[in-house]
Parts: sequence; structure tokens; C-alpha cells
Amino acid sequence: MEEIVKEFIKTFRSETSQKDTEHVIFHGCWDWHSSVHGHWALLESAHLVKDKENLEWVTERLQSNNMEEELQYLRDHPEFEMPYGRAWYLRLMMRLEQITKFGDYKCLVQEIALDLREWIENSMRDPSISEYKNPSWAMIQLYDWATHFEDSETVNWVIEKTKENFLEPKVSMDLDREGKGEFFSLWGLQTYLIHTALGAEELSKWLEDDYNLDVVKDLNTDHHL
Repeated sequence: MEEIVKEFIKTFRSETSQKDTEHVIFHGCWDWHSSVHGHWALLESAHLVKDKENLEWVTERLQSNNMEEELQYLRDHPEFEMPYGRAWYLRLMMRLEQITKFGDYKCLVQEIALDLREWIENSMRDPSISEYKNPSWAMIQLYDWATHFEDSETVNWVIEKTKENFLEPKVSMDLDREGKGEFFSLWGLQTYLIHTALGAEELSKWLEDDYNLDVVKDLNTDHHL
């Protein structure tokens, strides 16, 4: 497994180094959000296999003063990458601090988190929304970031909104079996959010009267692997 991860690291390093956009850090991997989760993948993988060279390379980028420009861009363009890319950004910056103890931008990232919360508050909260606008993914990352930041108000907000808006309607797994192949498994995201915000026991209850839960074997999209 370690050798496989090391091969992936080569790709992550190469792709995040590309100059596909004009952003100062997140300019590879075709677009901004892909560059963000490309940096996350490199950070996690290098940490996992103790690849010191690549871990230093990616952490130096993320700890540089250029991050201030990335943050300013998000503040100046409030609809940019909302909510999908910003949710990934919270995940990346949380893991950066957990792995390296670097938290210089923590309070600035919290502003991004609160902007994301406001966007969700003012948007349709429906687990069946497709693709990048799906709120379940953003709620998951917002919960994890708020827990990390010790923002109990936002943690409780996510819990309450999950109870109010994300237990129903139940997204059918048939979308994964027969649909066009959503970017995300909408059923997977709904269950992931319930587990994250409400816990394993609540998820188990939610699944008790569920429909066909047979394993999805014929995938409609590579993203479900």
C-alpha cells in the first residue's frame, strides 16, 4: 500500500505544480477547488508515508504569505467556490494545523467558515441537490472545522439544521444504481452528514426502515470508487 501511495504523491505534486489559473497557491489541477483538494491529498499522503520532502514542500506553500492573497480573494468574491470549494478549503486548513501545528491563518479561515454558514442558512437545505451545490458536503466540513475551532455555536447550528432539513427526504440509493452518475453519491453524503452531526446511533435508527441497501456494484461514475 505504501508504494501505491508514493506513486499517487508523484501525481499530486505534479498536478499542484501546474499553472492552470492565476491564483497564487491554488493554480494547478485545472481549477481552484481541485487544486485545494490536490494540496489536501498531497498533505495527507505525505504525512501518512512520512515523505518528509513532499510534506515540507506542501506545508511551505500553505504556510506562506501567499495564503493571505488567497483569503483576500475569497473575501472579495463572496460567491466564488461557494459552497463546494470553500468546504474543501476548511478541510485542508484544519488538517494543516492538525499535522503541523501551524495556525497563523486560523482566525481568517474562521471568517470563511462563517461566510459558508451564512450561505447555507440563506440557501435551500435539501440533501437531494446535485453536484457542487449539494449542501451536505459543506455541512460536514463546516461541522468538522467548527469542532476544530471550538466554535460550539456553529457546531450546534449544524446539528439543528441536520435534524430539521437533512433527515428527510431520504435520498434513494437507486440514484447510484440507475441514475446518470452524480459527482457525489447523494445518499452517501446524506448518511455521512447524519453520522457526523448526530452520531452512529442516530444514523442506525435512520437506516432501520430504509429501502434497498444492497451494495452498489455497477458504478455510474469513477467518483463513487
